[in-house]
Amino acid sequence: MRYLANGVVIVNGTFVESNAVIRAEVTTPIPVTADSLTLLIDGAPLPNVTETAMDGTGRRWALVSLPEDRGPGIHTLDVEVNGRTGVFPQATFNVETGLALRRVVVVSPRIMGSGCDGSVFQFELSTPVPKVELLLMTVSGRRVASAQWPGKAGFNVYCWDGRDSQGNAAATGLYFYRLTAVDAAGHKATQSGRMIRTR
Repeated sequence: MRYLANGVVIVNGTFVESNAVIRAEVTTPIPVTADSLTLLIDGAPLPNVTETAMDGTGRRWALVSLPEDRGPGIHTLDVEVNGRTGVFPQATFNVETGLALRRVVVVSPRIMGSGCDGSVFQFELSTPVPKVELLLMTVSGRRVASAQWPGKAGFNVYCWDGRDSQGNAAATGLYFYRLTAVDAAGHKATQSGRMIRTR
């Protein structure tokens, strides 16, 4: 069982756009028919769901909803089989109407094996934004580098290339960062922290 919102796997509690296309990919132990599967949100069937066989065995199905507005708060997804719930694991997601930035993590690219020469920034946004600004500073407050990225609702991953504003490799050591998400209306959400630059 796997749940996705706009093509991105839903991790329990993650932010999802209010009108995201929800997809459940189901593998059953025995063959079933399309009409025996129901995609539920908060215990009620989602309307306008298309069931598609993912192979010829009748055991792998994709259930896809149309985009529709879901209210703010935490929502639970489940798949019902022949009127029975609790057969498959559920997933929860959070719809937030205001701009929120959370779960900022800075990861060494060596740990992720990402091919990034600097640091990998991971964060979550409640809504899509045209830009997320990164500002890196030394412990004394001197500006080292900045970057801008677009932000999508949910989980985001971006690489700072490890270079300062002049294009030189930044020294190893402790840095402070500030991430600021800015939506189209100019509202901002900011998270600050510290990171260690290694090579």
